[in-house]
Amino acid sequence: MEKRRNIYLYHKRDADMLSKAAPLIELAERYGFTIVKDYRKANIIASLGDDGTFLQAVRKTGFRDDCLYFRSFNAKQFKYVL
Repeated sequence: MEKRRNIYLYHKRDADMLSKAAPLIELAERYGFTIVKDYRKANIIASLGDDGTFLQAVRKTGFRDDCLYFRSFNAKQFKYVL
């Protein structure tokens, strides 16, 4: 089984989102994941934001079939998933 350890984070590049992404980056690196700046080097593509952000991540990275796509949820959104 292929190990997926390279993560590309797709999100808005504003100060607010960068501050929210920082703890996730730290946590990922602590557990041996590598955050990559080029989506072509990733085997996990994680979107941080709403449904529109996820759809843009899929579209802008070419809807790759060799990647795991992940959409983040905040606590308020998660309540509706359950």
